[in-house]
Amino acid sequence: MFFEEERFSARAKGMLAQIERRAVVTFAPDMLIYEFMNRASEKATGRDGKRDREEAAGAYFALLELPISYDNYGMLTGDKWDAWELMTTHHLSAFDSWYLACAIKRDAELWISHEHSDGFVEKAARLHRGKVFTLERSPFSQPDPVPLA
Repeated sequence: MFFEEERFSARAKGMLAQIERRAVVTFAPDMLIYEFMNRASEKATGRDGKRDREEAAGAYFALLELPISYDNYGMLTGDKWDAWELMTTHHLSAFDSWYLACAIKRDAELWISHEHSDGFVEKAARLHRGKVFTLERSPFSQPDPVPLA
């Protein structure tokens, strides 16, 4: 993925290939689009020291073509596992709470690219037992990845 550091891109390639081939069913909160668009905008406007509007636009439109089902805010609210509750009760960032709420609501695996300094990976693993993985510890293509405890 063009906007990430190379060490994360190599790990994400297997996941991306599986999504593109529809080998996995993929869900995400709709904020993924906004988050991705923000990073693409940084590339396009040169805030990171580069200016590559064409590459950023290509990556953005490629994301929109991936077979991902997006959950909107209404799907992620209304009970103890909604994004607001996860954020305020379990001290997660607003962004992270959306991704975890989506995984919990769908009873789906949550794949995270890397460890977070704020402890999100460990908190997510406690709240969504047996369904949280990092690409650092388990390659996405591994047949039976070991969930974080």
